[in-house]
Amino acid sequence: SMAQAHEPPLNFGLVAPGIYRSGMPGRNSVAYLRRLGLRTLVRLVDGPAYPPAVEEWIAAARVAVIDCRVGTNREPLVAMDGGALAEALAAAQ
Repeated sequence: SMAQAHEPPLNFGLVAPGIYRSGMPGRNSVAYLRRLGLRTLVRLVDGPAYPPAVEEWIAAARVAVIDCRVGTNREPLVAMDGGALAEALAAAQ
């Protein structure tokens, strides 16, 4: 449906002006992400490849993809590797 075509990715949110975070974007997120005018995606976790519709948008919009895998972190008392996260943010600037 048209409503689904403009959904943000799961766990989408603003981190700082011009910096967003989310789960893996899917085909229903492409129109939403396109409107943001993103220039770079920083991929922090290992996981499946982007869906074809997302790959097509990345190529067409010339969005840079930076792989800086820090591993999944779903445990509330386990800290993410802060150095790797800082590296990812520096690479995106």
